[in-house]
Amino acid sequence: MMHARSSTTAAVPGRALLLGRLVAGLPVIGVAALAGWGLSLLTTRVENWFVMTDELYYQRLAISVAQTGSLLPRLQGEVVSNLNQLYPVLLSTVYGHGDVPASFDSAHRLNAYVMASAAIPVYLLARKLGVGRVLGLAAAALSVVVPWMVLASFLLTEVVAYPAFCWAVLALVHATARKTALADLLAVGALVLAVTARAQFFVLALVLALAVATEALLEQRERGLSGRPLLRAAASSLARRRLLIGAFLAGVVALVVAAISGEAGDLLGSYAVTAEGIHVDGETLRLVLEQWGVLVLATGLVPLIVGSAWIVDRLRPAADSVQRGFGVVAAWAVVAVLLQVASFNQRFGAGLV
Repeated sequence: MMHARSSTTAAVPGRALLLGRLVAGLPVIGVAALAGWGLSLLTTRVENWFVMTDELYYQRLAISVAQTGSLLPRLQGEVVSNLNQLYPVLLSTVYGHGDVPASFDSAHRLNAYVMASAAIPVYLLARKLGVGRVLGLAAAALSVVVPWMVLASFLLTEVVAYPAFCWAVLALVHATARKTALADLLAVGALVLAVTARAQFFVLALVLALAVATEALLEQRERGLSGRPLLRAAASSLARRRLLIGAFLAGVVALVVAAISGEAGDLLGSYAVTAEGIHVDGETLRLVLEQWGVLVLATGLVPLIVGSAWIVDRLRPAADSVQRGFGVVAAWAVVAVLLQVASFNQRFGAGLV
């Protein structure tokens, strides 16, 4: 009886803590819901296609999921190669009643709330970095007034890719800083979710690998090591991330097997052409700098200049572990994504930003 009472007593603080966290999260949920409602007033006014071929493609995939109950991408009953299946699966929730015009309107309303949901991971990331609740809510609000929210008006994968990217960054920072098996598992899950949202987010796997390796070096450098002892200690630290290493090895093996069988391109579906002829040269680096310049100007100079300085300042051994984790993830993500986009623009965009 005494044991039962102590267990019950211990459970009460746990429930109180959970309830407290839920209550604390209500403001950011309110921000996301309000932003989604406001955005939906605009998106539901769209009455026609913007990129008809792509939008119709995802609509047909969504209808297939709704009609068959299968999550596999199908067109006219045949399974097709499409890794970006997360958006059609989400769309299928409003395409199940057979009224296509009404579903078209509902899809644009859904788009608004999906894109606005990015406020939640942004808020959680801000709080994780030590930002107060008020500034965290400000960051959440800013995340849903960025120019690319206009993409909520179209039935394109960018709609779900934006919040999926934000959740992935949050998970990557958590795994880089915490270094636990559970954190690594969450990061791998977030990467899978991001890739099914947008195939190009394969690059985030590389970001995670580089971030984890960089953090291991900085952690050991903080302990005063240098030279070969530093490298050995960092390698030993990385060797303990068995789950993460296993996930990466499984991914590499899958890619090698697909390449040998000649099916590597099929993994990217309609984006397979983007994996052809990848190279980095002087022209690519020029485009990287041009893209960075456009981003700096488009965001009003100060945010990216100050933000970049903050990130660089966190790339030092003495920095707070969570902020340092964000610093290495952010730095590698900026470099990797800029290189990825520059390479695409060079090969398919006539060298334009």
